[in-house]
Amino acid sequence: MKHLRIFQTLEEIQMALDNNTLYKPYLALYGENKSIDVNTKMAASINPAINYRNMPLTIEITRGEGSLTIYKSIYKSATMYYKVNNENTWHEISENSEIISNLTVGSKIQLKGLNNSYNRNKFSCDYGSGSGSGSGSGSGSDEPLQEYMIHEDFDQWSNDPNDLRYIIYGNTMSIVYDNDFINKTEFPFNKFRFDSLFNDCLGLTSAENLILPATVLTPYCYYSMFGGCKALTTPPQLPATTLASGCYTSMFSLCDNLTTAPELPATTLVQNCYNYMFHWCTSLTTAPELPVTTLTTECYAGMFSNCTKLTTAPELPATTLADYCYSHMFEHCSNLHYIKCLATDISADFCTDGWVTGISSDGKFEANENMHSWSRGNSGIPEGWITQDDITNYNTTDTFTPGGYITFNILEDNTVFGIGQKSTNQTIYISKNGSTWMNLAEHTCINVNNGDIIYACGNLTGNNGFHDKTTFYITGMTTLSGNCNYIWDKDTGSNTLKIYCGNSLFKNCKKLNINNFSLPSTNLKTYCYESMFYGCTSLTTAPELPAIILTEGCYENMFYGCTSLTTAPELPATSLVQSCYWGLFSGCSSLNYIKCLAKYYRSNNNPFQEYATDDWVNGVAVSGTFIKSSSVSDYTTGKDGIPSGWTVQDAA
Repeated sequence: MKHLRIFQTLEEIQMALDNNTLYKPYLALYGENKSIDVNTKMAASINPAINYRNMPLTIEITRGEGSLTIYKSIYKSATMYYKVNNENTWHEISENSEIISNLTVGSKIQLKGLNNSYNRNKFSCDYGSGSGSGSGSGSGSDEPLQEYMIHEDFDQWSNDPNDLRYIIYGNTMSIVYDNDFINKTEFPFNKFRFDSLFNDCLGLTSAENLILPATVLTPYCYYSMFGGCKALTTPPQLPATTLASGCYTSMFSLCDNLTTAPELPATTLVQNCYNYMFHWCTSLTTAPELPVTTLTTECYAGMFSNCTKLTTAPELPATTLADYCYSHMFEHCSNLHYIKCLATDISADFCTDGWVTGISSDGKFEANENMHSWSRGNSGIPEGWITQDDITNYNTTDTFTPGGYITFNILEDNTVFGIGQKSTNQTIYISKNGSTWMNLAEHTCINVNNGDIIYACGNLTGNNGFHDKTTFYITGMTTLSGNCNYIWDKDTGSNTLKIYCGNSLFKNCKKLNINNFSLPSTNLKTYCYESMFYGCTSLTTAPELPAIILTEGCYENMFYGCTSLTTAPELPATSLVQSCYWGLFSGCSSLNYIKCLAKYYRSNNNPFQEYATDDWVNGVAVSGTFIKSSSVSDYTTGKDGIPSGWTVQDAA
């Protein structure tokens, strides 16, 4: 015998199963003359391909337990309803807010409302102060007239396992058109707005199945919709093909955990449409394609500013730029190393104003082959970056016999080798025979092939600075050997270093490894080797570091991000100084052995000198061996001390 129960949709059947409200086999009826034989003893979903377009806007708890407060404005004509766990009755939010309590993993809140008769409506779904008044108190037709927000029962962003985490899915039009939402693809009056809809919802982790069905957008309709959603990892699809001014402005701003951007299918841009869309998305590694060739004022302004994990910019195919179109676009993208921009007309007002301020100090800029008038700096080609115009023929102009040199053995065809940035006090010579030399100017490279050997030496006549530095640019597999001191003193290889002398010297040479390469000086200077091998992901062997007297910042970030390095060089210094090991092995994900003979480690009772080991082992292997001085008994574990989970042994 089977029981009969009537539902409206397959989704409602699935919810009933999920919530254990079907206890026996049922013949479930749904839609018009449709049925499905339901056996509740089966764990498999009856509807694995859920049509989220037909579901009302839904919040589902995925972690923790507690309450959410749904706010709505006091505007008397607004209607908003909710129901929990697919109950039969919709409850009106008749006052300013409604607290929904006793939420646990699996709890679902569905929302709907009839709000299609207002001019320029605004909803927000926010972690807030609890007042719920927001900007919904305006009375004129040009003011937002209705809003609601979600208030979470924790005060600030954290990863406390007891804090609520939730996902949202279903059709956003359910809070506009009530039950008549399924086929709606337009905003009423062309002025309706969802700006700030989920702004600062700190517990929101996914909007992957949230439906934004509007195909024709309205001005600022999605402004800051997910702004400040720090736990959001998966965005919704953005299917609209007709944009409006400011429609996506700041939509995902401050989404710290967003790694991949949604596709942007529109082929016609409008003013401000994408400006600051991913501002401060510090985990974003993949940018959307930007194929449009006709630009508009501020269309991409600030779009990826402060996306600190973005390494490659989307290709920019437009040949004629518009006022402010790229202004601040990649500002402070500190790991960005490649931009392809095909513009030939950059005469528009402030079109690239500050667009590469604060990005990586090395990289490749691929320009249009017919464009040779780019300037260098924050509003042009980044300082220290290489362009195709910088690749020249090998041409020797000097003849001399140096006291020594370093050697680059090229192991890959079509390698580009040279200098990106060169300090004002540095001279660099390269040679293929060790007797006739080419004086390398800043931004100068040559093409080399597998089997080529390049010798390099030079002179450093004064101190470098944090920004005034020399960085090699090498694209192919290369092995480095020799005494590095001959880069700074080609005649004697003096052990007396200069301040910042090796700062970023091989930074981001991702295919560089070393063999019998030495840093023999024991007379270190401030920040002398800072970031020297930063981002050298092929580095498997580190040079010896024999100095026992350290200086401020001498090894700061020296091997940062060297993901192939397994064994650290021995660190014989017994006393540490400010910033000496700061970030030294941070991001060395394969590193599993460190021998450090410092007699004082960061601890509650006996801290290091200020910042000496901040983040120095952040992100190393989860297990390994740490050899310490036998005199050390009080130390901390973690990224600033001895790595957590490692075996600790005393040095012999």
